Amino acid sequence: MIPHLVCWVPTLPLSPNGKVDRHQLLARAIVDADSMLNDTTEGDGPDEHEDEVEERLCRIMEVLLGRTPIRRSSNFFDAGGHSLLASRLVFRIQEAFDVPFTLMNVFNMPKVKAMAGKIREAIAAKASDQPSTTPAIAPASEKFHVPSVLVFSQEPHKPFLFCVPMVTGLGHMFSGLSLSTDLFNVIALNDPGYVALDDFLPDQPSTGHASTLLDPDMYTVENQGKYYYARIVEELGRVSGAKPGSAPFNILGYSYGGHVAVEAARLAQSAGWTVNLFVLDSEVYFMHEVDLTPAYVELIAHAALPMAMGAVGLPFDDMGEQGVHLKRDIEVRTLANSRVLYAHVMPRYEGHVTLFRAESNVKHGFVPLVSSLDEVVLRGDHYRLLEEGSGNLSTISAKVSEVINV
Repeated sequence: MIPHLVCWVPTLPLSPNGKVDRHQLLARAIVDADSMLNDTTEGDGPDEHEDEVEERLCRIMEVLLGRTPIRRSSNFFDAGGHSLLASRLVFRIQEAFDVPFTLMNVFNMPKVKAMAGKIREAIAAKASDQPSTTPAIAPASEKFHVPSVLVFSQEPHKPFLFCVPMVTGLGHMFSGLSLSTDLFNVIALNDPGYVALDDFLPDQPSTGHASTLLDPDMYTVENQGKYYYARIVEELGRVSGAKPGSAPFNILGYSYGGHVAVEAARLAQSAGWTVNLFVLDSEVYFMHEVDLTPAYVELIAHAALPMAMGAVGLPFDDMGEQGVHLKRDIEVRTLANSRVLYAHVMPRYEGHVTLFRAESNVKHGFVPLVSSLDEVVLRGDHYRLLEEGSGNLSTISAKVSEVINV
């Protein structure tokens, strides 16, 4: 366990019999911690709530973090917050104020005062029917909105790493990777089954719901690779003006996403990009050698669903009906992607692959199918490789930085 705060005391309070007085020590630590967490030395001004927005935000954070008091100068992360709690905070802000608010808002402005200012801006924009400068990730509506892209960091002078999620198709799990480094940007892309698909397949109905793309004849790893490749090229052009050959094409795929990333990398190679391909704990399946019926594939998918759902990192229990709908959508996407994965036979990839793998994934099968392979062993099981505290995030970010020559 790593403490959120370390409070230094000049002396230890003693009881009349000469032993450490734990009650006095705890009381002093609470006072010192409160002083540290609500520091007003940076020009925040008075620490009383400025308005109802700040007051409600403080109450939300107190319930979420399980500590009081939270004041306008309090820093969410210093007070015990982390990336998973940040996702919950985003949802509760959206629910309480009915305005768009994103994870990046929390990361970039972790103090109550700054977050409240962003909320006021969104409220004012909504009242005047003017678009807010904050892009919506999950507006408080009947359906949880899943955007095509999750931008966790965006500094044009730094390289970009584009991340393809595992079988659930949601990229929220990569937020911790973004927090683990300031050497490159992290942008995650969500499964197109959750979003509008006008640019994916011309004859596929675009409903913007997870029930789309269920026909295996229309939905393949190769087609997903085309989708993600197009999205990444679009994003590179948007954030840096990059064209093929002018910048590296850095892509990381997690599990099922690793297979999709290989296909996207193959397209990038043929278009003239310099490709850096990272695969996170994927395995190569040879369906022509394994006889799995559709019913058995579905059984495998349902067995893995609870663990995959936990890896997403969203506060389903706090989302009410939205959480119920989203969990059902994830179940649909997981089943569809599992069918696609077990039907996929990966062609040889003429390029280098950096494979981050769990200790147990020794027989991953990539060696004969790539030109060269660099393996990095991670700690933990398949679904927990990106958890904070595992030590894996720093390992991954360090290796990625090394490969892309940061």
